[in-house]
Amino acid sequence: MRNSNLQKNLEQTILFESEDIKSEAFKVTEGKGVNAVIDCVGAEETIRNSVGILSKGGVLVVVGLFGNQIRIPYLVRRGKL
Repeated sequence: MRNSNLQKNLEQTILFESEDIKSEAFKVTEGKGVNAVIDCVGAEETIRNSVGILSKGGVLVVVGLFGNQIRIPYLVRRGKL
């Protein structure tokens, strides 16, 4: 039940294993970027990529962090990672 309610509120999901995340994110949002990213990996590369596809005011949720030190970009020009 909970899963079906969550799916009703999602407009689009992007599977990182089978799609080019950046190009797909900007394609489905008409260049605006996504409203939210849930990053369960928490590696520097996934965080940087996630920030790079967020819309203005978008939210990044990092569930866990991998490694000793993670650099999180403060400002990233959208689509220019």
